[in-house]
Amino acid sequence: MTLSDQYIGAVLANVPAAQRGDIDAELRDLLGQEAAALVELGESPARAEWNAIDQLGDPDLLAARLTGRSPHLIGPRFFPSYIRRLRLLVTVAVPTVFVGTVLIGAVAMRPYAEVMGRATSSSAAAALVITAVLTIVTVARQRREAASTPPPWSPDVLVGSEPRSWQDFVRLVAALTMAGLIVAALVGQATGGALLSPSGQALPIIDPALWSFWMPYFIALLLVQAARQIAVYARPSQLRLWAWANLPIQAAFCIPAIWLLVTGRLLNPAITTTLGPEADRVVGAAAPALAALILAIVLIDNSGELWRAYRKGNRTTA
Repeated sequence: MTLSDQYIGAVLANVPAAQRGDIDAELRDLLGQEAAALVELGESPARAEWNAIDQLGDPDLLAARLTGRSPHLIGPRFFPSYIRRLRLLVTVAVPTVFVGTVLIGAVAMRPYAEVMGRATSSSAAAALVITAVLTIVTVARQRREAASTPPPWSPDVLVGSEPRSWQDFVRLVAALTMAGLIVAALVGQATGGALLSPSGQALPIIDPALWSFWMPYFIALLLVQAARQIAVYARPSQLRLWAWANLPIQAAFCIPAIWLLVTGRLLNPAITTTLGPEADRVVGAAAPALAALILAIVLIDNSGELWRAYRKGNRTTA
């Protein structure tokens, strides 16, 4: 991918789909002509391409000019990044809040209408809060920097960067949603129970004694992993670092989880007491196989992430 490709991609990211084809062709033609003219004046092709891009300036501002957009509350310098962040946060947070609220309500065996009403209102509230907070922060930043002269945009900011693909965004949404679901499930089964005893009592699946340390520990690691996933998407130039950082996080989660599972400390003793010795034997026989399955999934996940990180790194430096 050339520097021109990266620049045009940065411009088109803020252009409506209906206009991208025309603007893409226009920019390629303009950059090609400018670079060819500079080469005729004695510049090297690489330097001519750099200077041609530099003349067009910041891709976000250029996109605003080409599309005729004139945002008022948030100016053209901040509006494109504001929209990108808002789309990302709302797309991730709203489904996570909705599914998590539904899961907690289902585990607590709440009425269907109540669960759906709470999920809808919670999702709408999350979207409104995110929009309001992000808008306030962006406007405050814009006003704070209005008195100072921003550093001039340079094509050097494109070096080493690579446009994010929709697959990267899907992986981020899936990872954050999964983390939210796991946290919601852990909290929901503890507060509302997940199994009913013959007497009608709701029993949590996880041993309640583990909430003194291990459950908060696992939830903290899930939050750390979610932060790492956001960093992977926000800083793709550090993919290899984030991929290697996944190893100690996964190890810190899986090793104690497998140990608790195999030693019989993970599940609530009241379940086997209620269901009888046969359930205890089934759980004991299934624990090693489940531990092996967890270990295999973790190894495959880590290997796949390292492979993607090094493949993208090699492609970027090629």
